[in-house]
Amino acid sequence: MPDKSEIVIALGNISDTNTSATITFGNGRTRTVNLQPRASQIVREEHPTSGAEWVHISVDGMAGSIVPTGVTSFNSVIRFYDPTKAKQSNLYANGLRIKGTMPRMVLENITRSPIAVLPKIIPLGGSGAALTLSQISLGANETREVDLSELTQAASRRTDLDIMSVEIKNWAAPGSVIGSLYAVNRTGGEYDVPLRDSGPLRSMTGAYPWRIDGDYKSIAYVTNITDDSVGFAAEIAYDGGNTALDHELSNHAKLPSSTWNKSAATK
Repeated sequence: MPDKSEIVIALGNISDTNTSATITFGNGRTRTVNLQPRASQIVREEHPTSGAEWVHISVDGMAGSIVPTGVTSFNSVIRFYDPTKAKQSNLYANGLRIKGTMPRMVLENITRSPIAVLPKIIPLGGSGAALTLSQISLGANETREVDLSELTQAASRRTDLDIMSVEIKNWAAPGSVIGSLYAVNRTGGEYDVPLRDSGPLRSMTGAYPWRIDGDYKSIAYVTNITDDSVGFAAEIAYDGGNTALDHELSNHAKLPSSTWNKSAATK
């Protein structure tokens, strides 16, 4: 968060009963929100000083009854994660483009014990040597921006690091560490990449909206996070059916335009 910025949190009650939630900000302030069935509310919180920040939402009603989303006043997305649903300890991100940008990473230890984490950078295609950054020690409930100077220095010498995957390895229980990863370009624009656990193997489905109509171009990056060679299958499910993508169709899929213009999701 930069100086004199603002956090904006939107909460929506998707249930048919009254529910409530308590929002706790990193500065210690709390806000309680009561929501009628199918109602929504926006909460704003000023952030006078710069630095890494976090926000925690505790739902007092039925689990899953409230859907949160958030942004900052400088147009940075706030992603929310439920640590109890994490299937493994490590965090992963795909398709981080840092050519001509400044990457930023924030990690939070949500436990009451210190945790050691080890960031690892994997070049696109896996042809180049992986870059392992210095180990980081996160104190109990500590939020910290990671020093990525090792990465930016290496990327200035290596073209295979223009686009990369990221692994945050730790040896604590699943869900102990959450994080944020984004890049800022020369004009001040930024984009973020989900940094989360990969979920159970053989069941990694799309979880984020994307478009392929008009002049939109969507790119899916796939990274093998194991030490063995593996195969994968890609399938698109859409309103009216589904189709499997082979290597010839991955970049130039041929489907009727009416199909692409409908709601679609990766499997």
